[in-house]
Amino acid sequence: MSKIVQRNKEEWNRIQKMSEQRLEYYFKDDYTGESMPHTINLSLNNYCFMKCRMCDIGQSRANRKDKDMFFNNRAAGGGKAYTLPLEIVKKLIDDVAPYKTIIRPNFVEPLLRADIDEIAGYVTSKGLDFYIITNGYLLSKKAKTLVEAGMRVLRVSIDGTKDRHNEIRGLPDSFQRSIKGIEIVIEEKKRLGLEYPLIGICFTISDHNYDNLLDFYRELDSLGIAKEIYIAFNFLRYSTMEEAQTQNALFPQFFPLTQSSISCIDVEDIDTEELCRQIKAVRDEFAPDSYKYHFNPHLNDDEIKKWFDKKTYLHPEIPCFAPWTVAQVFYDGTVGVNGRCVSPSFGNIIDKPFHEIWNSEQARDFRMKLRKTPIMPVCNRCCRTFKVDDEKKD
Repeated sequence: MSKIVQRNKEEWNRIQKMSEQRLEYYFKDDYTGESMPHTINLSLNNYCFMKCRMCDIGQSRANRKDKDMFFNNRAAGGGKAYTLPLEIVKKLIDDVAPYKTIIRPNFVEPLLRADIDEIAGYVTSKGLDFYIITNGYLLSKKAKTLVEAGMRVLRVSIDGTKDRHNEIRGLPDSFQRSIKGIEIVIEEKKRLGLEYPLIGICFTISDHNYDNLLDFYRELDSLGIAKEIYIAFNFLRYSTMEEAQTQNALFPQFFPLTQSSISCIDVEDIDTEELCRQIKAVRDEFAPDSYKYHFNPHLNDDEIKKWFDKKTYLHPEIPCFAPWTVAQVFYDGTVGVNGRCVSPSFGNIIDKPFHEIWNSEQARDFRMKLRKTPIMPVCNRCCRTFKVDDEKKD
């Protein structure tokens, strides 16, 4: 087992252990005691310059008449550009530092922040782990300073071979710039003799690239970076209009759901048999190892077909533990569970410390409601309500 694979395995097991520790609060009927998430996903801004076909925010830019899409409403506010003030970000970090919470900027494009390296350095100076998720377009400009700041995990979204990815992203040089940024991170790790950050690529499977998985892996291999990274092949998470109508009728007190991720995607155009062949071909050509690449969530062939069937309701028996383990701080300071969750706002870090908000009456009330109604229509096709990869159970 290579050092990179070993570190990926250790990191996954570390996160699993932290999740299990926090689940003791799931089984407390009154939620007495103070709970804290192991990770805070942090929206440092609410805007992006790409026009990704599977992203509500990207499509709201591409088609300005169609802005009523869930992720655009939830993560971008559907309005003017906004940046979470640096002093508020530092206040949050100071508040959660005693709990060793992971800080992970994820929305909307954190590398648009001129002070992202300062934020990374402040996080690590407090003894916390800094993760980041990015489209990678600006990574080459920030790669060295982020590595020097002690970034622990880097995830870059790339959705296919060069031409395929660039078409999906709406920019002719997106692939090239993302790869260049990853290469600089790899070079900096070697120059400084570091084992971190762990580098991952997130590939969202849609009708634009379901037949491109094997060629994509081959291209990364030919570029010499496949051995330095891990790949998460993610099945597109989407919500239909019918699911939105049912969700809002049953739970009007939560953040309203609208159609999501499919304004420029037609899941019926996905040949699921070809997709299954692609997955098998990847596993046949590249030794399967869940800490080198994995498919998220772990689905068999029959489940893959159901995933891309808009009328199917998958695994309603599996509860969601996210409100006990992870948090999302949005661009305006409001606190929820996940960027794609309908949880109401628990409070705002501009007004109150995070630890008070996370253990507030509003937060506990939502958890109690979720205990009684484990899965809502919005939860369909959410990877947090699916089983982990079988190989990772050992």
